[in-house]
Amino acid sequence: MSEPNKANIRKWVKALRSGKFLQVRGTLRGERKDGEVGYCCLGVGHKVAGIDDRWEAGTFVPAASEFFGIESHDPQLWQRNGAERSASSMNDAGCKFTTIADAIERTYLPKPRRKSPSAQKGKGR
Repeated sequence: MSEPNKANIRKWVKALRSGKFLQVRGTLRGERKDGEVGYCCLGVGHKVAGIDDRWEAGTFVPAASEFFGIESHDPQLWQRNGAERSASSMNDAGCKFTTIADAIERTYLPKPRRKSPSAQKGKGR
């Protein structure tokens, strides 16, 4: 597989932050206690990828992995502390979608590091 598809990953991150999806644990898509349909973070990814008929898998189906350009069916995501954790384990441990979206960005959409003001002193002289 080639490079991650950053445009599609941005769509996934946006969907996770949108508030349009209720969250469930232990399944890509399932009924919540309140009777509403919810999704795990990978289930939201399936929706973004246009995959509406493959809910029995507990991880990304190959078509979802290909859509995002991610080799893993359960992506390992960078945590703030530098450790890696799978997307499904974050979801099933109760991490909010916004926290998972942050980890997806940290892993696949890293922001360029800016130089500190002290490192820029002396430039332009």
